[in-house]
Amino acid sequence: AQGTPYLYRLLDADELTTEEVVLNVAGLLQGGVDTTANTLGWLLTHLAAHPEAQEAVAAEARTVLGDGPYAAEALTDMPMLR
Repeated sequence: AQGTPYLYRLLDADELTTEEVVLNVAGLLQGGVDTTANTLGWLLTHLAAHPEAQEAVAAEARTVLGDGPYAAEALTDMPMLR
């Protein structure tokens, strides 16, 4: 049904074993972690290779954030990090 959570639909389908469902859900959860880790790794690699960009991003963060507090909303004022 439309409002039924994905996990319940997988379990009710009787097409997958419980182990297959667990592996599928684990894969979905891991996918988000890998994507974030890869993006951060790419960002840090490129900033390390381009010290002028690294300094510009750091200066922008210091200007906008100062001594904190740090909040996600501050990203709207940091175009280099968006």
